Amino acid sequence: MSHPFSSLSPDLVMSAVESLNVWPAGEPFALNSYENRVLMFRDDEGKNWIVRVLSP
Repeated sequence: MSHPFSSLSPDLVMSAVESLNVWPAGEPFALNSYENRVLMFRDDEGKNWIVRVLSP
């Protein structure tokens, strides 16, 4: 059985972020997390964001 996050790529997470009208200015940086997906990025206005996708 595969882990529920095995198909959750950074591109998929950033597509979800963009669907909220937040536009990343560069590549996301993956932060350490055992069970969750956590990415940090800066938007086109220079604001820092951290996105956390929780394990089901």
